Order: sequence, then structure tokens, then C-alpha cells
Amino acid sequence: MEFQCHVDKLDQNVVGVSSPSHPIKIDISNPETFLVSFSQQSVQLDRDIIIDIELSQMKTRTIAAVEKGALMVSFMPNEQDCQQNMNNAANEFLFVIDCSGSMDDDNKIGLARKAMMLFLKSLPINCKFNIIRFGTNFSSLFNKNASVEYNENTMARAESLIRNLSANMGGTELVQPLVWLQKNKPNEGCMRQIFLLTDGQVSNVPQVTNLCSEMAAYTRIFSFGLGHSPSRALVKGLARATNGHFIFIPPNTNADIYVAEQLARALQPSLTNTIIKWKTNQTVLHSVSAHASPIFFGDRILFYALLDESMPFDESTTVEITCKERSEPISIVSIQESISNYNPQTITRLAAKAVLRELQNPSQNTPKELLIDLSIKYGVLCPYTAFIGVEKRFDANSESNADMELHEVAIMPEPIYQRLQTQSTRLDYVSAPFGKSAKKSSIGVGSLFQPFAKFATSFLARKRDNSRINTTPYSNDQSQPKSVADWSTNEQQLVEFFIERQQFDGLWKLTEDDVMKLTSQSCADFSSSLLDKVEKNNQYLIVTTILTIVILEKRCASSKTLWQALSNKAEKRLLELLGGNQTELKQLIEYIRAQLI
Repeated sequence: MEFQCHVDKLDQNVVGVSSPSHPIKIDISNPETFLVSFSQQSVQLDRDIIIDIELSQMKTRTIAAVEKGALMVSFMPNEQDCQQNMNNAANEFLFVIDCSGSMDDDNKIGLARKAMMLFLKSLPINCKFNIIRFGTNFSSLFNKNASVEYNENTMARAESLIRNLSANMGGTELVQPLVWLQKNKPNEGCMRQIFLLTDGQVSNVPQVTNLCSEMAAYTRIFSFGLGHSPSRALVKGLARATNGHFIFIPPNTNADIYVAEQLARALQPSLTNTIIKWKTNQTVLHSVSAHASPIFFGDRILFYALLDESMPFDESTTVEITCKERSEPISIVSIQESISNYNPQTITRLAAKAVLRELQNPSQNTPKELLIDLSIKYGVLCPYTAFIGVEKRFDANSESNADMELHEVAIMPEPIYQRLQTQSTRLDYVSAPFGKSAKKSSIGVGSLFQPFAKFATSFLARKRDNSRINTTPYSNDQSQPKSVADWSTNEQQLVEFFIERQQFDGLWKLTEDDVMKLTSQSCADFSSSLLDKVEKNNQYLIVTTILTIVILEKRCASSKTLWQALSNKAEKRLLELLGGNQTELKQLIEYIRAQLI
């Protein structure tokens, strides 16, 4: 298959183009556009084609596109937008885990335990959390409220539950726990984030997704489909209904890396109560996301409006994005593009698809006739205009069946980050940014272009030996932590050990024996006069915590996605113990790094 994508250079504001899904090459000879095409002749059609476009630091957070019959606005709040909207209300983090009998297959429940332990240890101190198991029925760790304060006590109870987690709850029924959560809403101004792991099918997908849509104003769902046959409609539907994210995890693959990536998203600040205003003389027939669900820093939301095409296009059209908490608009964008006679209808169909999806929610009570009319008018399928043809062949031995073959297509042949890891040795770095200073006219970069290389190193790449995944359940003996003598030199197992050993406040308390076996040095070798003013009880904790961070950085760099949240949490606590002295913390980290042989 041939593939070509023209990317507008936007007056040289595009600094990088990459693909995390396919090998690409980029022709930069045209002064106005980049031409992106596949760098290989044979390309598998087993996954979406993803093109990442990196803009300069001066990029606008709002981009509008227009056709005669539709407007589309892409809005990505910057960190300042989200920080100004932050309040002191604690966010909720809920882990909803499928404990039906099928989770025993391929030890999915064992892999889920590891993901849940990472989730638990990465939570911020001032948050609220809960763990909800579901099968034929459901059970929550803390029953009185949907969530409780995250502290040393509640974390210990959660650890005990995770270590003893079993796939023993029968079928897969998700409505009951969601109804319970809907009845127990979070406090005003509090954002609820749900991490849902499931491997099965449910019979009432529309009911479940509609229930989640009703909670979208204060809930975001990160859904993970495990194994061979999770319900794609369910996993994708839950995420889309709440402006969340979904991931399908192949069989016998650790889930913790995926949970860590999404947890990094969940810990970002957000912008709530956003409203879009279409200021145009044209009649807006339908619009989507007039009142948007919370938008998080680093995420994007799309707004659509279908316009009356019988009216001339209003070239003075502007779009305003506002927030209830602010008197001034967050962003104003003017539609300055002229409409040509050539009308590809791409934006119009995207808008129609979004409108149809929203109107299909039962709470809208949309007449069937309206859905059919919109579907036919814009050429976008809906449940009443989509049909499947089935040919039945009753004689299995007839000649017409002789040449039939069964072809199976995997959901995902291998994790994307694993392919990036294997191809990273073939990266062709280009030091110059896009534009006139670039010397090459065509650049082949395997699966990446330069800006994505740094992203892959810090966010996706992870060395992994899937043939030796540690699926041993956690020990039920919680009286004593494992000895460091049991640690493997294997990077993944070392990270897992540190995850288990971290305290709820983010600190690590290693024994003298631990330090000696990890570094072949004593703890005294890392003491510093910088700690003289700190309470003696805290001096040892500060040293062992910084030492752990340095060891993770030196020995576990390719697993950074897993431990980055733990390290950030630890540094925040260290800063508190040092009275907020950022310079002193940096000096201590550099000192201990220098002392480590």
C-alpha cells in the first residue's frame, strides 16, 4: 500500500514529524509542506497509521480548520491554563479490576497485581483512592465511601488486598460498580480518575458506556483491554465517553508499563468547566462539546460545528473558549481561511461523525429519523444505516468451499515501544531543525524522526524479556520485606523490588545490609555535612532515598517510565524535609551520585 501525507510547515513552526507506528521517510524539499511516506514497500495493515507533528515552543494552543459546512477547533491547554484552574480539592484515583474467572488465563491476574502495586505506590500523598473488584458482583476495599485518604494505614490495607488478589468472582458484570460510583460522587471540584482493567466481554455495552457518559463531567476513564479477546467496543467506548484513553495489551505482556504511561497523564493538572462559543452569522445546526469534560495538560480536545451550507460563509467568524472561573476568554481564534470551490468534506464528515456519536446517547432522546437523515446527508454510518451481509454455506464439502482459508490478524503483533527499542540503533539524527537550514532533502529514520527519539527514550522505550516475565504472585508474608540478597541483577526485577519497598510518603528506607549489597559501600560513605541541620531521624532516610533515585537512574534508565512517578514523589518529600531548599537537594543528589563507585 502507498501512503502519502502532506504536512503544512505553518511558517516554519513545525519542528518535527515522526511516526510511532510505522517506518517513514520525510521529503523536506518543498518550501511549504513536508511530504511523509512509508520508507518500506511492504507495510502490514494491522494497526492505525499515527503521525506525530511537533510544533515550536511558541505554538498556539488553539487551531481551527474550516469547510463550507463545518468548523473544527483543536484546543490543547498549556500548563499555565491548567495551573491557574487548580484548587485544593484532592483528586480521586480508583482502580477497577476485573476478577472474573477468565483473568486466570495467561496469568493476567498476576500481571494485574504488578500493575496495581505500581499504581498504589505512585499516588500523590494528598489524594483519595480505592480499589474495586468486579465479576458477577463487585466489592470495594473501602465500602463507606467511594474513596478514602491515601495514607500509611490505607496503603497497607491496599497492599494486603493486592498480594491476595485472585480471579474468583465469576462472570463479567460492570454495571453494578459503575452505578455505585455514580451514586457516590466525588466532592465538588474534585476530579475522579478510573483505571479499569478487563479481559472479557459484557452483554450491555451501550448501557455501560451511557452510564459513563453521564459521569463525564467529573470522571475520566483509562481503560485497558487484556489478552486475546477483550470487548473492543467496551474498552474504547468507556475512554471515549469520558475523554480518557484506552489501550489493548497483548497476551503475556506486563501491564505495568501501560499503567505507568497513563498514570503520568492522570497526574497532570486539568482545566474544567470550559465552554465554546461559535460567533458566526451562519446557522449552527449541530455542535459537539459545547460544555467540555475536564481537559488535562498535554491532552487535546476537539470541538465541532455543522453549519447551514445554504448560507454564504461568514469570513468574520470567531470562536471563543471560556471557563466559568474566569472573566476573560482562555482563547480566541479567528477563521481567516477562504473557502475554495474544492470542498473535500473531510472536516464535515468528522463533525457529522462526532454529532452522531453524541446524539446516540439515550439521554438525548434523539429521534431515529434524525439519525438516519444525518447519516445519509453526510455519508457517515450510524446503527440504522450500517448493515452486514452474511453468506451461509450449508454444504461444507462443496467445491465452492475448497479454496477458503482462515486468516487471523493479531490485535497488536508486538508492543510499539518494543519495536522502537529494536530500531533505535538505526536512527538517523538530524541536528538542524526543519526549514532552510536542513541540509538533507529526504530523511529516512526507521520509525522515528529526531524529536521523537527523546520522547521514545524517556516515555516508551523499555528493554524487556517477555520470555522470562516474572509472574510469581506476591508473597502473603508481609511481616518482613524481601532481603536485598534476593534481588536479581535483572533490571525489571530490581525496579519491581524498589516499587514494593517505597513508603507511602515516597521515601525509601534501606538497611545497612541493603546499601552494602547494592553498592559495596557503607551508608557512612554517603553522609554529607549538608544534612547537619536536618533532624537525625530524617538524615538516614534522606540518604537512602537519594541513593535509590541515583541507582534507578544509573541501572534502570530504560525502565524510567515505570519509576519516574515514584522518583518525582520521593523528590517532593525530600524537598519538604529540606525546608524547600531546591539548591541543597540538587547538591545532595550530585554528591551521592559522585560517591557511588
